Amino acid sequence: MTDAPPPGGPDRDPFGQPVQTPPAQRYPAYPPQPWYPGYPPYPPGPPQPGEDAAASRTKAVWALVLAILPLCLTWIAAAVLAIMVLVGPHDGQRRGRGVAWASLVIVTLWTIGSVVLAVVLIASVPADRDDNGDITSGGEVSVEDLVVGDCLAEEFSGDEENVYTVSARPCDEPHNGEVFHDLELTEPEFPGDAEMSEIADSTCYQAFEPFVGLTYEDSELDFYYYVPTAQTWKYGDRLVTCVLISPEDVSETLQGSER
Repeated sequence: MTDAPPPGGPDRDPFGQPVQTPPAQRYPAYPPQPWYPGYPPYPPGPPQPGEDAAASRTKAVWALVLAILPLCLTWIAAAVLAIMVLVGPHDGQRRGRGVAWASLVIVTLWTIGSVVLAVVLIASVPADRDDNGDITSGGEVSVEDLVVGDCLAEEFSGDEENVYTVSARPCDEPHNGEVFHDLELTEPEFPGDAEMSEIADSTCYQAFEPFVGLTYEDSELDFYYYVPTAQTWKYGDRLVTCVLISPEDVSETLQGSER
C-alpha cells in the first residue's frame, strides 16, 4: 500500500492552500556590484579629560624633579613646565597644580640663594696690594691688616658692634675714608671698652692735624677708629686704627688736603 499524494497537488499545502514562493526564488538575484571603498575614517577627536589630566600631572612631576636639581638650566625647564601646568584647563581634574606651585617655589628659593651667594662671594674678594703695600684693586681687608694710607668705602655709622673686615679701594677710586694713623697698644690687660674708646679718641685727635694740615675744629673732615674688643684682645689684637671720614666721596688722598 502506498501513501496517497497530498490533496491539491504539489503547489498546495495539505489543507489545499497555495504555497508561497520564497523571495529568492521569486525574483532574480542582482548582479554583483563593484567594490566601494566607503567613507574615509574620521580624524581622531580631542584627548579625553582623563588622558589630558595624566599628561599634566606628568609635566608637574618632571617640573618638581628638575626644580630640585642644583642647575640653572634645569630650573628654567622646571619653571616652563610648571607654568604650562598652571595655565592649563581648570576643570576639576587632578592635573598636578599643587606640584607645579611647589616647583616654582623651589626654583625661586634656588634663585634667591644663588644671588645672595654670588653677592657674598663678590663682597669677600680680598684686595690686592703691590710690592709697596699700596692697594691696587678693591676688595675686603681685615681690620688688623689696615695700614696708613689705605682708602676705604664704608658707612662708618658706629652702629656695628664688631667689624672684622672693611671694603678697601685704590685711593684714585671714589672712597670716603682713609687710614691716617695706627697705634699698637702695650697694655698687659684689656683696659675695658670705655677706656679703650678714650685712648683711641685721644690718639686719633692728636694725629689729625699733622696728617690733614688743619686742626680738627677747623676741618670739615671727621675721624673714626677701630679698636680691639675684649674678644679680639684674647687673640692678640692690640691695634688702634684711625680713619679720616670725608662728607662726600673723593678720588685722591686726604693727606695734606687742609680741608
